[in-house]
Amino acid sequence: MKINERYAPFITTVLMAIIMVFIMTGIVTAMNLNGFPHNFLDKWLRAYGSVVFIVMFLMLTLRPLIQKFVFIFVKDKDKDKIFR
Repeated sequence: MKINERYAPFITTVLMAIIMVFIMTGIVTAMNLNGFPHNFLDKWLRAYGSVVFIVMFLMLTLRPLIQKFVFIFVKDKDKDKIFR
């Protein structure tokens, strides 16, 4: 079963938030702990869990503003095709 294409921007934004937060919290946690001590995974997952929903909310709310900003520089008249 496939999801309707009108949900593609929402799903893309949510997946980007999940993946980017996962990667960035892992990197920052490793940097703050100076490597990978025995409690690295616990600290990483705590950081991830505390930030992922905030980032999802911000990405979903800021997306329309960022789209408008991008359209300032885009010449294509059919701008809806760009962010499908």
